[in-house]
Amino acid sequence: MSLDPPSNLSRRSLFKAGLGLSAAAALTACGGSPAGSQELPVEARMGTAIRGGTLRIARPPASRAETLDPASGLSAYEYLGALYNRITRIGWDGSVIPDLAESWDSSPDAKRWRFTLRGGVTFHDGHVLTAEDAVYSLRRILDPDVASPQAGVFAPLIDPAAITAADAQTLQIDLLTPNAEFPSLLAAYQCYIIKADSGEAVASNGIGTGPFRLVSFKAAGQGEVVAYPDHFAGPPVLDRIQ
Repeated sequence: MSLDPPSNLSRRSLFKAGLGLSAAAALTACGGSPAGSQELPVEARMGTAIRGGTLRIARPPASRAETLDPASGLSAYEYLGALYNRITRIGWDGSVIPDLAESWDSSPDAKRWRFTLRGGVTFHDGHVLTAEDAVYSLRRILDPDVASPQAGVFAPLIDPAAITAADAQTLQIDLLTPNAEFPSLLAAYQCYIIKADSGEAVASNGIGTGPFRLVSFKAAGQGEVVAYPDHFAGPPVLDRIQ
């Protein structure tokens, strides 16, 4: 899943370290000393993952208006990286790397961008990804009726009509002003790609190209996703997430 694991793991490790330091300070203040003298961890444990199994997570309180629509400001973010992919994503080293796009280039003035999409990518219902799906998803972000938080970022840069499919596998975007870092904007939180003409149905069906497909979802409640065996990067390590 595209959940920026190194950053999350680092924060988790630092949080645990903070708890340990707080406990040590409390004991010292009371005239005691912390049990043992083991060094607190500062990095995530690395190794080869064992395939299979179920990951169960506890979600924080959420709005009963939350949705699986990735463009929405009320999206259930724990599900997004499991169900969908973006055109680009942020790699382990912080650089912009391919996701649904396998490559991209720009005009010399950085106003026209072309993204070549991976071939043979399928949505969870079997629909084959084309550039039209990407066009629809990005134009939808700019739709005032959707009220996507990302619209404020895109609006000064893109006219929706300038997001087009040069061919079945090529997404073309002509910017209003030059932007050499434009591919990084497509890795943003609301930029997951959905099927063309999904409309409001995506709010509950969660059909994407991601490594997991939806089994169940209840706003502010429980849900489940299971591994999608036909994901372009191969099946995920986990069997399911509840």
